[in-house]
Amino acid sequence: ASEKGIAVLAVLHDLNLAMAYADKLLFLKNGRSCCLCTPDKVDSALLKEVYAVNADIAEADGRRFAIIRKEFTL
Repeated sequence: ASEKGIAVLAVLHDLNLAMAYADKLLFLKNGRSCCLCTPDKVDSALLKEVYAVNADIAEADGRRFAIIRKEFTL
């Protein structure tokens, strides 16, 4: 799309897929936009704020991935 000068809007519920292919990410919280950023700006604090999850950001082969930590309580 960028070679042709057009924009593509996609709604993805897979953050890792979005981070792999999107130039910009728009995060929604409670139905309202709360953050517009590039994938390289996604960090643990943002994911905690938006999704209320503990997460780590990992890198492999030049790509970034969000890894959600599952917390266990006994």
